[in-house]
Amino acid sequence: MQFGREVVSLLEKRDFHSLADRFGYVFAYGRAPAAAIEEELGSCIARYHASVEEKPSVSSSMAVKYFKENDSSLWVVVECVFITSEGCPILAELIGTTSGEDRYILLEEVSLIGA
Repeated sequence: MQFGREVVSLLEKRDFHSLADRFGYVFAYGRAPAAAIEEELGSCIARYHASVEEKPSVSSSMAVKYFKENDSSLWVVVECVFITSEGCPILAELIGTTSGEDRYILLEEVSLIGA
């Protein structure tokens, strides 16, 4: 849960460089991770405000889910729901992987809830 709180705090502060340095960004797709995170968050906020659909009622939350032993080296997912200062509901997902005895936590995705 501490990783989730850290990610949310960095997103709320818009400290994209620290966030990218600490957790990377799985869906950067060749872009600089900090720029990709900033772009994704900005896109979510823009889509939220442009949407004419009813806005979902969302509360901030954090959930940790562990994977059963598997061949893909995945061990945990942390789902962080928070509301931006613009009122936009965001889901930030962290994924935990293993390599031998080492464990890694990566920022997998930043997305708009209800999109």
